[in-house]
Amino acid sequence: MTNSPQQIKALEIAVAEWRVQEYIAIPFYTLYVYLCLTTMSEEASYLTSKRGKTGKGLFLLMKYGTILHFVLRICTSYRMYLDISPKTCKGFYVLTIATLWLIALTADVTLGLCVSALLQLGRNKLLAVVALCWSLPVVYLVIQLVCYSQVTVAPLSQLDQELGYPCSAVSGDEVLANIPGGSLATLSYPNFARATVFVILAMLTLIVRRRRYKGALITAVTRDGSLYYIASAAIRLLYAVVNTPALFSVASAD
Repeated sequence: MTNSPQQIKALEIAVAEWRVQEYIAIPFYTLYVYLCLTTMSEEASYLTSKRGKTGKGLFLLMKYGTILHFVLRICTSYRMYLDISPKTCKGFYVLTIATLWLIALTADVTLGLCVSALLQLGRNKLLAVVALCWSLPVVYLVIQLVCYSQVTVAPLSQLDQELGYPCSAVSGDEVLANIPGGSLATLSYPNFARATVFVILAMLTLIVRRRRYKGALITAVTRDGSLYYIASAAIRLLYAVVNTPALFSVASAD
């Protein structure tokens, strides 16, 4: 059965969009790997001079776990011209989601530890902040792993084979069907509250550290990394606002 001119045109547009996405992502992946390789010797000398193991583990997991995530994404979603079985593709998809959320979890815990250290919090308050950091990412991780472990990866179509893709795309509708309630919208509200607390903690940390430096804002920002943890908290809040249905709809209506 031959395709109509409209179908061919739609296919051309879709393939062009896929190519643009690949041409944007691949250079970013390459740059990240290049930066990791060029700073490896400095990192090795710095890490070996430190005693603590927790910080080293978090740092290595975030930095090099990201490379593993890139490799898994390339193996499933980019032109590799490889013949991978649907079962193997499903395993790659599950590992891709697992590495993504593990990196996010590690980043959140690191942010909480840094803010707690700068505020010089006691043990109980430190545990509360860390629990706030890892609780929701763990829930997201478990739900995503359960959902992706239940999806069905179809055999590679002729079009995907000709284009060079190794795996068929996972149906988003099927993933949503495996989520309790068919959506993660319920979790978006505690996630928004959590992101708001992150911003409050970041601003409180900046105020406390500024007082320690006798009002020297520039010193507090440059020496304590205030710019980094405030930006990280702000990005989390922005992401939470966009992904909270009621907040986003109200903002759009205005």
